[in-house]
Amino acid sequence: MNILIVDDNKSITSSLSKYLNYKKMDCTVINDGKDTLSLISNNSFDVLILDLAMSGFSGFSVLEELEKEDLLKSTNIIVLTATPITHREEDLLKRYGVKEIMKKPADMTSLIKILEIYA
Repeated sequence: MNILIVDDNKSITSSLSKYLNYKKMDCTVINDGKDTLSLISNNSFDVLILDLAMSGFSGFSVLEELEKEDLLKSTNIIVLTATPITHREEDLLKRYGVKEIMKKPADMTSLIKILEIYA
């Protein structure tokens, strides 16, 4: 499984990618939402794990750009965030095709089960 992790918190991306690599999953990590579009346009990922509250270019901005480029349909998206999500935001995430919304800190057992669904 090939996973793209997008989060501006380097300690989270480091620990998450190490754990997923240990579980035999290939991970690419970027810490800036702006780089997501070009990476997804030029590479194949089974899953995008996306934080919403990133400085500069938020997860919502990433989803908006992916929608403009018609890249949402080909990407399984899991939102992993510490930010409380309103009902309006949850509806928007569903419209973007987000498969799961998980709260930080992530329960790794639950995350692995979710990832295996999209393998």
